[in-house]
Amino acid sequence: MEIQVTQLFQRPNVNVPWFHDTWQSSHMEYINTNYKTTGKYQGSREITSDGLMLIVTHTFTDQAALEEFTNDSYLSEMAANRDAHNLANGIERWS
Repeated sequence: MEIQVTQLFQRPNVNVPWFHDTWQSSHMEYINTNYKTTGKYQGSREITSDGLMLIVTHTFTDQAALEEFTNDSYLSEMAANRDAHNLANGIERWS
């Protein structure tokens, strides 16, 4: 059964970059190779019309795929980097 996880982020103004704006292409290559092309994961992001909220949706094929993604050491490091970026830039996480 599919599992969907939604994250909401709010930045103080549109001049503050989202963390995904700082990613290198190697990050998306990693996700594509290890999760998207294997069919374990699909992700999307949407920015609200005022540019202040980011809605990130993660869809996993099953609990095993979610756990693999959650326990992936590379992705855990990226999540820590995202959290540090958000803290330094006044971006709040709502979920």
